[in-house]
Amino acid sequence: MASRPGGSRWREQAVAEIASPTSQDAITENHRIHQYLVSGYPLSYVDPDGVEQNLRRRSRGCS
Repeated sequence: MASRPGGSRWREQAVAEIASPTSQDAITENHRIHQYLVSGYPLSYVDPDGVEQNLRRRSRGCS
């Protein structure tokens, strides 16, 4: 089974970005976190052929 792009490196980056507030307004922060939960975290990487791939990574267990 192939490993996921970026492995734990992208996971650590995503957690750091999601956990870092971008606003001091609680409603704005609630909306930002809600968007990650509903739509996923945007992830891009360059595949072995040199083509940039873009996808949204959703959290597991949020159903």
